[in-house]
Amino acid sequence: HECEWGILRDNKNTYGVSYCDEQYRITAMDLSRNNLNGSIPKEFGRLLRLIQLNFWSNQLSGPIPDELFDARELVYLELSSNNLNGTISSRIGNLQKMTYFSAPDNNLTGAIPEEFYGLQSLRTIHLDGNHLSGTLSTKIGRLSTLEYFTISDNMIHGSIPTEIGDCSFLRHLWIKKNDITGVIPLSITSLTELQQIWLHENKLIGSIPAGIGALSNLEEFLVAKNSLTGTIPESIGKITKLDRLWLDNNNITGTIPPRLADLSSLDELRLEGNHLSGDISSLFCESSKTDLSLLSSDCGVGADPQITCTCCSECHGPFSSNVRSGPCPSTEIEVEIKFDESLKLVHPWLLGVWSLLDGRSNVILQGGPYWNNL
Repeated sequence: HECEWGILRDNKNTYGVSYCDEQYRITAMDLSRNNLNGSIPKEFGRLLRLIQLNFWSNQLSGPIPDELFDARELVYLELSSNNLNGTISSRIGNLQKMTYFSAPDNNLTGAIPEEFYGLQSLRTIHLDGNHLSGTLSTKIGRLSTLEYFTISDNMIHGSIPTEIGDCSFLRHLWIKKNDITGVIPLSITSLTELQQIWLHENKLIGSIPAGIGALSNLEEFLVAKNSLTGTIPESIGKITKLDRLWLDNNNITGTIPPRLADLSSLDELRLEGNHLSGDISSLFCESSKTDLSLLSSDCGVGADPQITCTCCSECHGPFSSNVRSGPCPSTEIEVEIKFDESLKLVHPWLLGVWSLLDGRSNVILQGGPYWNNL
C-alpha cells in the first residue's frame, strides 16, 4: 500500500518521504533533490487529499500537467530548479487553498494567468528565472495576504499596477531584470511591511516617490539601471533599517541628501552613473559612518559632474578602467612606464606598459600593447 511507504527507498538510496492521513490517503510527498527526470505524472492530480508536493531540484522536464491542478487540497507546491517548460494552466484557479507556489529556475513561458490572482490565500509566489512574458494584472490587489512576490529575470513588460498597494502584507517585491516601464507607483509607499524592493535593470522612468521614507521596515531598495529622474528624496534618511541602496545608472540629479549619513544600518550605497554633484566626504569619510562595505560614486577622473569622495571603494568616470577599489584619486598624479626587456623594445611608451597613478600609487588608467603580458 502506498501509505506504507513512509520513507521511499530502494536497497541503496532514500528517494523521499510520503505522509498519509488516518484513512491511508497521501497528504504530502517530498521528492526533492533526487535527480528525477522525465515529466511530472498527471496521476498526481488524483491524490485528492494531497496538501504538500515538493519536486525541488530535480531534472524534470515537460509542462506542468493540467491534471495536477485537480488536487484541490494542495496548499504547498514546490517545483523550482527543474527544466519544466510550457505555460501555467488556467486550471491553477482550482487551487483555492494554495498558500505557496514556487517554480523559479525553469523554462516556463507565457503570461501569468489571470486565474492566479483569484487565489486569495496565496502568501508566496516565486517565478524568478523563467521566460514569462505578458503584463502584471491590475487584479494583483486581490492577493490581500501576499507576502512574497518574486518574478525577477523574466520578460514581463508594462507597468507596475497601482493596485499593488492593496497587498498590505507584502514583504519581498522582486521584479528585477524584466522590461517593466512606467513609474514606481505612489501606492508602494503604503506597503509598510516591505523589506526588499528589487526593481533594478528595467525601464522605469519618473522619480523615486517622495514618501518612500514611510517604509520603516525596508532593508533593500535596489532601483539601479533604469531611467529614473528627479532628486534623491530626503525621506530615505528615515529608513533606519536600510542596508542596501542602489541608485546607480539612472538620470538622477541634484546633491546627495545629508540625511543619508544617518542610515546606521547602511552597508552598500551605489550612486554612480547619474548626474549628481557635491562632496560626500563629510558625510561618509569624515564621520563615524565609515564602515560601508561598498560606497561607489562618480568620483573618478573625468566624471562630469564629479562627486568629491575621499573614501569611496569604487570611483567611476567616463572610462571603465576608472573603476577600481581603494581610495579615490588625490590630486597628485604620476606616470609609470614598464617594459619587457626580453622583447628588446626601444620605445616603451609605445610598445610597453604605461600606468597613470594617483598620489597613493593606485592605478587609475593603464594601457599599452603588451600590458596584459607584464
